[in-house]
Amino acid sequence: MKQLRKTSRRAAKSSDLVEAAAGVGRIAQQCGACHATTKGGPGIAQALDLPPQQWDEGQNMALHAWATEWMWLGLLAAEDGAWLRGAEALDDKPLPPRFANAPAPTDQPQLEQLVYILANRALDVPVAERGALMGQLLATCAECHVTERDAR
Repeated sequence: MKQLRKTSRRAAKSSDLVEAAAGVGRIAQQCGACHATTKGGPGIAQALDLPPQQWDEGQNMALHAWATEWMWLGLLAAEDGAWLRGAEALDDKPLPPRFANAPAPTDQPQLEQLVYILANRALDVPVAERGALMGQLLATCAECHVTERDAR
C-alpha cells in the first residue's frame, strides 16, 4: 500500500495527459502486484466467458476497446494471459494509416499507427514495464479521441 500511495501521489502531480496516463498505468500495475501477492482482486474467470471479439471492417474502435480492456484486466489481475490476449487482438488487425491522405495533426504522430506500434511492443514488454506501456496506450487513445471530438 505504501508504494501504491507513492505512485498515486506522483500521478496526481502530473502536468500533462501523457504523464497522467503513465501514472494511471503504473497505479494499475501496483494493484496487480498486490493482487498477485494476496491472491485477491479481480479474476478473469467471468471474463473468460465472454466470446472473443470478432473484427469487422469499419468496427475498429469496438476491437480497440475490447483489446485494451483485456490488457487492463491483465494489469489489475496480474494475469499474463489476459494482457497478451488484448495485445494480440490489438496487434492483429492494424488499420491503414488514418492520416494517409492528410498531414498528421500539428505536433502529433499518426496516432492510430502509434496504437499498433504500442500493441506490438506489448507482446514482449517486460512485466515490470507493462504499466508504463498501458499509460502510453491510454494517452495515445485519449489524444486521438480528443482531436477527433474537437474537429467536429
